[in-house]
Amino acid sequence: MMSTHQVIKEANVNPSGPGKLEEIVKMDPPTFSFVVPLPPQVVLGDYKSIRKEYAAEPVTDEQVEATIRRLQRSYATAEPVQRPAQEGDLVSFKLSAKRTQPEEGQPEMLVEETPYQLVAGEENEDDEAASWPYEGFSKELVGLSENETKTFVHTFSDESPYEDLRGKEAEFNIVVQSVKEMHLPELTDEFAQTLGEFENVDALRKAVRAQLEQQSSQQYDQAYFDDLINTLVEQSTTKYPPHMLDEEIEDFLHGLEHNLERDHLDLETYLKMREMDRDTFIENEVKPAATRRLERSLVLEEFAHQENIEVKNEEVHSIYNMALQQLQQTQGSLKAPSRNRRSTQEMANSLAINTVNSIFNQRLSSRLKAIATGHGDDVEEAEVVEEQPEGEMQLPPVTEAGLESVEASPVMGEVEAEEEEAAGTEDALGAASAPGAPEAPQAETHESDETDESAG
Repeated sequence: MMSTHQVIKEANVNPSGPGKLEEIVKMDPPTFSFVVPLPPQVVLGDYKSIRKEYAAEPVTDEQVEATIRRLQRSYATAEPVQRPAQEGDLVSFKLSAKRTQPEEGQPEMLVEETPYQLVAGEENEDDEAASWPYEGFSKELVGLSENETKTFVHTFSDESPYEDLRGKEAEFNIVVQSVKEMHLPELTDEFAQTLGEFENVDALRKAVRAQLEQQSSQQYDQAYFDDLINTLVEQSTTKYPPHMLDEEIEDFLHGLEHNLERDHLDLETYLKMREMDRDTFIENEVKPAATRRLERSLVLEEFAHQENIEVKNEEVHSIYNMALQQLQQTQGSLKAPSRNRRSTQEMANSLAINTVNSIFNQRLSSRLKAIATGHGDDVEEAEVVEEQPEGEMQLPPVTEAGLESVEASPVMGEVEAEEEEAAGTEDALGAASAPGAPEAPQAETHESDETDESAG
């Protein structure tokens, strides 16, 4: 008597998921045909030849001063004036916009008449929202007076963040409601002290520069590694069984539904708002995104395997113990325990998993950067990042609000290194584009026995 599991084992097949009965071949003797999904296959291209200079631009004095000026403006007073708007004036207006040549199925109106408030003539290149609806729009307000109307046509650039408007024309209509002159507070040590623990203006400038440098570094790294991963995925070949994509689609939908819940919406309502049925939404939007995410994850996992990138077992246990100790100290300082609070061990699991994922991501991105900048042979592949001795690793501080956040996060049953090595690489490194998946490999196994025992 042989079970399906035994047959698969004897056939030296390593399935990636449950098989399914394909055909009853014959009954004498009982012979069944099963289709068993094989593990994914990833063939990386010549990734060690990938080159991309790492050249983050420094924060300029002009950016620092512009940020400080925006801080001053947040404490400014606005005085109504009866004159045309000048640069730096606060203008309140109603805006409407429509497409000049809408395509079939596109609504003509882009913006129904809506009130807005902008500083005339000033742009913030680092803030996409401040450049809405397009860069330079606020200059259209200069010279306009209260109750004045202005209608004009704008052609969106090919680099517009709004893909469906690139190269398209739109007609804008502005009706000015008021013009106010901004009186900014003087930039003094006293003003700096009102913004926080800054002794003087120089201390404020240093803090602003440090924050801008951190933001600039994060943005540059995001774009830099996105581009590297795109290249890595594009030159790789991936094959995987259909059930892996199905699971990725379900995970994608689950994440979307969770995000919608925070906005007090459900998927059905969301689709009604978009005038789209579920099947169309999955086929046109969810499936392509899930495919990119799955292929990206598989390629990064194979890259990590080939480059010996891992978080070692002793590191994982050290991180878990530190998380457990930190949570016990934090919980002991709380006035009252949460009614729905999970066990300390479960929350330590969650915190440790997040930390392990972060360390793994840092090691993976460091290795990618080393290869891309031509320093891939400078260190041994297995020692891309030195192992941190127990007690030297740092976990983020846990506050009461952070503790509630940890409680809401999903928890894995065990903290094991082999489960963490490839986990979470997607979260820190962003999305990647990839070609369509080749046909998934399948293994066909025949089972023949004297009994009629079979497995699904």
